[in-house]
Amino acid sequence: MTGTPTPPTSRGTPDPDAARALYQRHADTYDLQTDWAGPDRDRVVELLDLRPGDTVLDVGCGTGLCFAAIVERIGPSGRLVGVEPCVDMLALAGRRVERAGWGNVDLRLGLAEEQLRAGDAVDAALFCFT
Repeated sequence: MTGTPTPPTSRGTPDPDAARALYQRHADTYDLQTDWAGPDRDRVVELLDLRPGDTVLDVGCGTGLCFAAIVERIGPSGRLVGVEPCVDMLALAGRRVERAGWGNVDLRLGLAEEQLRAGDAVDAALFCFT
């Protein structure tokens, strides 16, 4: 073979509505389905090197599985903004926040690019696909 290698074929632009529908279907069992990834989630949060008072953006926060590890590190003076496009997943995250009594967690429904406000500043951001 000669010439320039052909780049892989693109799969196209992801469909946010299809992704939202998928997560809607799995919301009630999501935590059980992804329990195996707990150590990986903890490691991702650890690598952020968070400090008390930090502001953290959790993009696609789902049911809030990373929240406890984040809030533990940022303390009550920090702020956690969770953005999630799936209403059922965000409702479960809201229940998690309420049960834990975290007053420094701000949950926003929608896509991150739609929910961030002008002037929003964060110290760290994460996206965990688990």
